[in-house]
Amino acid sequence: MAERIPRGLVVGQAPPLPPESLSSDYKPLQGQPEKRLARLAGLSLDELWAFFDRVDLLGWCPGKKDRKSYHQWSAGYRKHRCDGHRFPLSVARLVAARLRRFGRLERYAVVVLCGRLVAAAFALSLDRCVPWTEEQDGVRFLVLPHPSGVSHFWNDEESWHRAAMVFRSALRAAGLRACQDNLHESTVQTQHHEAELDEENLESLETKTQVPKVSPPAEPVIRSKFFNGSRLSCAARGKELLQESAHNLCPSKPS
Repeated sequence: MAERIPRGLVVGQAPPLPPESLSSDYKPLQGQPEKRLARLAGLSLDELWAFFDRVDLLGWCPGKKDRKSYHQWSAGYRKHRCDGHRFPLSVARLVAARLRRFGRLERYAVVVLCGRLVAAAFALSLDRCVPWTEEQDGVRFLVLPHPSGVSHFWNDEESWHRAAMVFRSALRAAGLRACQDNLHESTVQTQHHEAELDEENLESLETKTQVPKVSPPAEPVIRSKFFNGSRLSCAARGKELLQESAHNLCPSKPS
């Protein structure tokens, strides 16, 4: 088996627009989907893409789905205004098969599939509820709900908890969370060093000009609305999912 690299891969469905309508700097899952993924992982956007590659399974936009008559505004429907995009599964399966054969996916610490349709293209078992983890032929898969706002999964707070807990557990099991912690520790050390230098400069300036000493600003505290103690309504189920995903992603020990 090929040695795994300390990186993950995120696989989306397809670009949201035709090529001529995309910006010149377009990247898969750009915009709200990548922001939702970063929030689930507890990372900033820069941190997320520092440890993940990304790709659209289909390289073109298949177009939007046709609006059903009972989903029309004129019919009194007042929920989602977009039905998402078409996803030709037969074509996606061919692309996924080539990606599995030639893409060397087993090298990645974890491969994140965005949505059940992408999971179906990779021939994963669909008898589970998202999110779930699965390993096939040495490839560690994590299936998340598609991170676009079209998915009704994100309308439920417990679903947010479940997806975030499983995603973060998968990062730890794959070793990517440790890499992120090391990066954060290095950043904090650099910030502390810069703060010490600023303090020394202030002391020197104070001695010369009697300017009152100014303490360096405290580091901001970032709070997650998904993990405040008062809102962990699904903590018990979350622990089970953490253990399950860690078990599926960790290599089995020889008997």
